[in-house]
Amino acid sequence: MSTNPWQPWTRAQADALRALNAPVVAALQRQQEAAESLAAMAEQLTAMAEQVGKVARQQAELTRLLQAALKPYQDYLDWLEGGR
Repeated sequence: MSTNPWQPWTRAQADALRALNAPVVAALQRQQEAAESLAAMAEQLTAMAEQVGKVARQQAELTRLLQAALKPYQDYLDWLEGGR
């Protein structure tokens, strides 16, 4: 048994405060979960943006290569039409 004569009263106070603050504690826990979820979504969006950037760079390079490959053909057509 405890030597603290106030222990039953302090335990009752602690229980009352826990019950009183339970909605706040639950809201803070939901806030933490939401923050973690948003952080995970941000990481996913960053990864997706990197992939989109990679595809965009590949597309630009492909366009450049196709334009370079098409130039002799365009030059030939221009020559056939009289050097426009």
